Amino acid sequence: MAFELPALPYPKNALEPHISERTMDFHHGRHHQAYVTNLNNLVKGSPAESQSLEELIKASYRDTSKTGVFNNSAQVWNHTFFWNSMKPRGGGGKLKITATPNAVNPLAEGQAALLTCDVWEHAYYLDFQNRRPDFVQTFLDHLVNWDFVAQNLSKAR
Repeated sequence: MAFELPALPYPKNALEPHISERTMDFHHGRHHQAYVTNLNNLVKGSPAESQSLEELIKASYRDTSKTGVFNNSAQVWNHTFFWNSMKPRGGGGKLKITATPNAVNPLAEGQAALLTCDVWEHAYYLDFQNRRPDFVQTFLDHLVNWDFVAQNLSKAR
């Protein structure tokens, strides 16, 4: 089964004036297509040919004998994800990471909060001692309630 260039989720001119139809034609139609073509050439006639894009990415990551397969499959996936990360008349929610002192929060500054990580020592010191980066990584890897984040984002729009 050959991989195919996914269709854009909108017309090529739909992101104008921010991204031109010409750019979309080159970026999607030529650049993204080149990754698809290269990937098909790399897996043709091999067992990898029947794998999904996601399976290929996972199977080829860090395997130096499959660097080309990884680079092309991951770029096909990355570009498809990129196209779906945009939409006509999108944007508007300006996301940023802020550090605030004491009790200051985004609400106090007329902004909407999506997620908070308390990095004051009382939040982590008994479990992590002075390893604040380990606490933050644990928070991100194992504790974030993404459903709550999504709810906050939908309210902020």
